[in-house]
Amino acid sequence: MAATGISVAAMLITLCLVNGFQETVSQKVFSFWGHIHVQSYSQSQAQMTEEEGFSASSDLEQQIKSIPGIRHLQPFATKSAILKKDETFSGVVLKGIDTSFDWSHFNTFLEKGNAIDFKDTAYSRQIVMSRKMADELKLNAGDSLLLYFLRDGGNIQYRRIKVAGIFKTGIEEYDQSFALTDIRLLRKMNLWDGNRIGGYEVWVDDLKKMDTINKQIFKLLPDGLNSMTIRRQYPNIFDWLDVQHQTKWIVIAVMAIVAIINLITCLLILVLERTRMVGLLQSLGSANASIRKIFLWYASYISLVGIGIGVVLGLGLCAAEAWFHFLHMDEATYYVSYAPVSFNWFQIGLVLAGTVTVCFLALILPSYLVSRITPVKALRFQ
Repeated sequence: MAATGISVAAMLITLCLVNGFQETVSQKVFSFWGHIHVQSYSQSQAQMTEEEGFSASSDLEQQIKSIPGIRHLQPFATKSAILKKDETFSGVVLKGIDTSFDWSHFNTFLEKGNAIDFKDTAYSRQIVMSRKMADELKLNAGDSLLLYFLRDGGNIQYRRIKVAGIFKTGIEEYDQSFALTDIRLLRKMNLWDGNRIGGYEVWVDDLKKMDTINKQIFKLLPDGLNSMTIRRQYPNIFDWLDVQHQTKWIVIAVMAIVAIINLITCLLILVLERTRMVGLLQSLGSANASIRKIFLWYASYISLVGIGIGVVLGLGLCAAEAWFHFLHMDEATYYVSYAPVSFNWFQIGLVLAGTVTVCFLALILPSYLVSRITPVKALRFQ
């Protein structure tokens, strides 16, 4: 029972931890970039840090929003710049946003300060930067700094801005590279007109329909524009998460095999220990099928109790981790500071049902050992 319980607990813990890890890291990426990007074709293919840009179209926006399953759409643009505080410099990729930016997704990352204030009629002179940048430049919310832009022809322009807020995603690539600012400032630095943007970020209600919605968006786009899911545009993180997904099922399969071998061994030992009893029952006229049922019922009882122990132990430990976060991780490497947990009850039920079914089927074969026992030899068995 204990061995079966440990195997089942290991399966459930693996399932909950890997699911939690995948969902948490994926949600961090989606919270920063949305689910689908609409950009110029060259930009979506080359993954440059600065877009060529195109004119925003209210008609196109309405057409995209009318697709079932789309929750939100917002424009953005990016541009490289240099942050300067006293004698310290730091490179940055500015992500320009406007009043349509959905802060509900980003607020989970905000550690200090507030969102950008867009009340200035020209452009907001505020920035939301990462904790890593703020520490390097020794800045805090409310402090001011200089923002340098390199324009065509080698000309350098600068603007004095104020730190509105400080965020931390836990994803090193984002925390050391990106900051948020007003898209109107980037338009001015790029010499764009007031309607030009770098692209659209699109949010969907159901992640499972992301690819389908992306295809629908692509059909609406004019020549020169392309749509691409964030999974395809930034594949490095998601490919890594897919490897974790494969590892999850490998571990579950190995633990299931361990549980099956344990139960088969258990049944064989039960039969051997009760050889004299089998011989006695046979001599009294019991059929082999009836005797097999005795061992099958007893072995099934052991397996079910063991699985119950595993459920209590596995889900109990996962619940404790979800509440107390006692499993700490290196955030710079794994993008999370503790082991996240996700209870996917459908997958949990599937694993448990599969374990019960496979274990019961595995018990049938060794139970046929009863039919090979003869009463004369069994009664003499020591």
